[in-house]
Amino acid sequence: MTDTSNVTPLPPRRGPKPKSHSGPGAPTGMTAAANSNDQHELLKAMRDRIAYEIDRGVSPRDLAPLTRRLMEIVSELQHYEQAENDQVRRAARVRDVAWDPSAI
Repeated sequence: MTDTSNVTPLPPRRGPKPKSHSGPGAPTGMTAAANSNDQHELLKAMRDRIAYEIDRGVSPRDLAPLTRRLMEIVSELQHYEQAENDQVRRAARVRDVAWDPSAI
């Protein structure tokens, strides 16, 4: 039998759990985002997953590349959301025209 009195326990899991979709057997997190073919949703799922893993605690060897990738994803999300906001602003710039009751 092995003596386990000197074994250091794993640190507790911290941070939010990766998001999942409801329903039994439904794809969760990254799988659902990948299946949706929505790049924005996939980027958000990747961001959440990497942040979750970093919060759980990763080895020092893995921390730098994961942090770098997290920053890249956040930057991509900001560019995506900025482009989306620009499209909304352009669409909102509709010129008003004079009311013509005969047009009804």
